[in-house]
Amino acid sequence: DQGPVESFTATENGARYLLKQDGHVLEIGPRGGEQTRISNTTIPKIFEIMWSRDASKAILKYTEGSNTRTISAEFVATSTKAVVLPQNIISFAFAPDRDRIAYLIPTSNGSRLITANPDNTRQTEIINLSFKDFDIFWPEKNSIYFLSRPSGLSTGFLFKYDLAKESLDKILGDIAGLQVKFSADGQKFVYSAHDAGSLQARVYIYDLKTEKASDLQNTGLAEKCSFAETAKNIIYCAISQNTIPAVYPDAWLKGEA
Repeated sequence: DQGPVESFTATENGARYLLKQDGHVLEIGPRGGEQTRISNTTIPKIFEIMWSRDASKAILKYTEGSNTRTISAEFVATSTKAVVLPQNIISFAFAPDRDRIAYLIPTSNGSRLITANPDNTRQTEIINLSFKDFDIFWPEKNSIYFLSRPSGLSTGFLFKYDLAKESLDKILGDIAGLQVKFSADGQKFVYSAHDAGSLQARVYIYDLKTEKASDLQNTGLAEKCSFAETAKNIIYCAISQNTIPAVYPDAWLKGEA
């Protein structure tokens, strides 16, 4: 009854979610009751959000007039404490311990990766890159990953930057429609790839220790999968029973499938 939800995430008490129309944050119990208002701060036109693991913080992108703004937010009492981040941020991520954030900003010949406290203090430049349009992930302490924006019409790549060794290595490459979803410990990930022959997306699991991939024998998208928090070998995926042939994930992202 409160209107569309922009994003939600699981919490110890149920689920925390953000309303699309005004950016207010609420939390609801696992059975749909016990609703609590977390923040009354109004931030309209939010179109992208990333939650910290405990949902006490978030990074938000929203439009203000003709401009795009990015803020790092912390939910305190019933308000949102926000810090403005650079306007031209390409992508962003939380560290697994929530004490740091990372973001990618463009340069004249590529991009550079910055890490900082959630309030954007103690900034550190980590690496300059020759590519720009990549999503970043920070699933475990010493590893930040770069994923090319997924499209079934082009090949995708996943790179790993080791913060301790200061090395950049390719993990996967030349995979059409590449999407990934990491396990809670950052040791495995589910990935999906577009199959041009069947016009479907297939789902795989990759073990970073063994460097081996296994076919999960299903069609679907990695973004619709999630690793269990307490059981290392259980993955939950939402799989459509009647997936129409199309180019994935493009058709899904456009709302055509």
